[in-house]
Formats: sequence, structure tokens, C-alpha cells
Amino acid sequence: MWYNSWVYLERKITSFLERIVHQFPAILLSGCRQSGKSTLLRKIFPDYAYVTLDDIQARDTAKTDPKLFLDFYKAPVIIDEIQNAPDLLSYIKIEIDNNRKKKGQYILTGSQQFNLVADIHESLAGRLGMATLTPMSIEELKKKNISTWITHSLSGLYPELITDKELEPKLWYSTYIESLLNKDIRDNLKREHLGTYDRFIKLIAARCGQELKYQDFAKELGVSNLTIQSWINLLERSQIIFLIQPYYNNLGKRIVKSPKLYFLDTGLVSYLSGNSNQEIIQNGPMGGALFENFVIAEIFKFFSNRGIKPPLYHFRDSQGVEVDLVIEYENKYLLFEIKSTMSPKKNHISGLSKVSKLFTKTTSYLVCNTKEQAPLNNEAIAVNWLEIFSILESFISSDF
Repeated sequence: MWYNSWVYLERKITSFLERIVHQFPAILLSGCRQSGKSTLLRKIFPDYAYVTLDDIQARDTAKTDPKLFLDFYKAPVIIDEIQNAPDLLSYIKIEIDNNRKKKGQYILTGSQQFNLVADIHESLAGRLGMATLTPMSIEELKKKNISTWITHSLSGLYPELITDKELEPKLWYSTYIESLLNKDIRDNLKREHLGTYDRFIKLIAARCGQELKYQDFAKELGVSNLTIQSWINLLERSQIIFLIQPYYNNLGKRIVKSPKLYFLDTGLVSYLSGNSNQEIIQNGPMGGALFENFVIAEIFKFFSNRGIKPPLYHFRDSQGVEVDLVIEYENKYLLFEIKSTMSPKKNHISGLSKVSKLFTKTTSYLVCNTKEQAPLNNEAIAVNWLEIFSILESFISSDF
């Protein structure tokens, strides 16, 4: 097979994809560039035809004669980078409606979501299952490949960086930013903003895990609030960053309502913010923020890999009482405070102790670098970050 020369990494999302392909006539797998969409789909659906619309000739045919394109690439087929020929969607709809009962006819991928989701929802409403592929998660690595959180935060978790040990992360991320990320984003920027945008993305990397205040970035960069909002939207739709909204359901009006910003890959954060070695991360001012981003990104991936929209929130009230992460799922709650410390103490959970009283069916954890579990009080347990996966698995099951 074509992928025999690759080191294939099993992906947690596989079982979800294999399930929904039997539920819908079409599937959309979206995700940031280099997350491994094509490799994954061609591995788990080897009997499907495959075409990428990054190919100039295929793209030209899809645009100029979509019926001929679909006659040549007959279902079942994987069509890669569907955003390069969005008008093809109307013709896919016709093909599906001619044989509506047949499932899994078309598997589509897209690396950006600027207009992709809206176009597909309009064209394939009721006919489409959706999934999102993130960069690799720690949960997907074999035990021998799991290292310290700092190592992973430096080297990153894109599949190519894991499978090819000769790649230098700094050079890879430099290429990623210039050749891939900006390929999606620069066309959506005004010419006079190109240099400012480069400063902007480095600025938000340096402030990952903080509350997102558009006016602060606008003032610092000399652009409008609306411009900052549009840039955040571009990065979010490119699935480079994600926002965690504040939790304030039924908790009154004194809750701070600004979202917090995180990157899906902390290797990218380290590259953009100049945190270039272990000592800088461990002893520098961004160590705590990077660890928080690392843990929350892993939790985000956990839910996304199971086809669950990540039910993640943060909490802070007007008195400054806060908790890093509130997870709400089927009327149950998990509260996480996240600290990079190896020596958990009771003063690390002052927010947890107060906020946990506002929720029912709640368990609270201090996620840190402790070597073993340790109860800190009646409300919270200190756990090593590697334990979050078993905690989350129990949480979404009926056994929690």
C-alpha cells in the first residue's frame, strides 16, 4: 500500500470515524494543516478512491466540469481539501440524493474553516457527519514515546515531528508558519496589516492561557478591536487556537465573561514565544502558562477524538476567585486547577475549594507534576498530569 513507507500512528478518532461513516452519506473531517487527515483516512478506508484538490489538474476539473470530476472519481471516494472547489458540493448533493440510503459515499477533508462549514451545511444539510482531527495527543503515543511535558512542549505533537526524529522542531515550525499557516490566512488580511499580523501571533502565543481582551491587543498593535477579533477568528477557524468560554450558567451576574485563549499545540507556542529550551521553560515566566496550555489542549483533544464537542469552561468571579477549568458533561462536573509544581500544597486549591461548593455532582483535582496522588482536603486531589486521561474516561462513562 502507498503508506508502507510511513510510520503510521494509530489515532483515537478512528473508532468515531468508523462509526459515523455508517450513519451519513457524507463525512467531513476537518483539522489544521499537517494534522494527518489524509494519512488517517487512506489507512482506515483503503477501498475508497482518493483525490486531492491541492492537485492543480484535479482542482481545475472539479471547478470547470464537476459532473465529469464525480463521474471519474466515483463513490466511495475521499476528496481532500474540499475548500479548494466549494461549488463541487452542490453536485455531491445531487449524487447523494440519487442514492440517499447509501452511507459513507463521500469523505471530505478541509484544512481551513473560513467558509467551509457554512458552505457544507448549506449544501449537505442532513446528509453530513462531522469530525475534527487535532495534532497528536499524549493519549495516542506509545508509552515509550511519552516524555516530560516540557519535552513535548518543545518538540510539539504534529505527526511528522513524532515520526521523523531527524526533523528540527524550530525549522519545521518556521516552515509551518510561513508556508502553511500563512497560506490560509494571508489572503484574508489587508496588505498594510501583514507585518502587524506577524507581531500579533507572537503576542498571543506569549499570552496563552490568559483572558482574551481584544482592546488590549488593539491598543498595543495600533489596530481596531474588530481587526483583532477577525484575526482571532482566522486562527480559530484554522484550528490553530481554541477559546474557552467562561462558565456562568445560573451563577449570577458577577462572573467575569471574557474567554481564555489556548493553542492546540504547545510546540507552536514555544516556537512563537521564544521558549527554546528546557531551562527557559522550567524557570522562565511562561512555564506555568505553557503547562496550563499543554494540559488543557490534551483535554480538548480527548473530547474531540471521541466526537464530543469539548465541554470546557473557565471560572472567575469579580472577586478574583477562579478555577482554570470547568468540565460539564451530562449534568456532571469536573473542576481542574492546573499548576506546574511538583510539590502540591493546600494553598494551590483555594479557588477549587470555594468554587466546588457552587456545583453538585462535582469532583475537583489539582493537576500538576506530583509523582503520586495526594488528597489535599475533602474537596480536591492532587494528580500527575498523565492521570487526566483515566479520570476523563471514567467521567464520561456511567461509572463516574
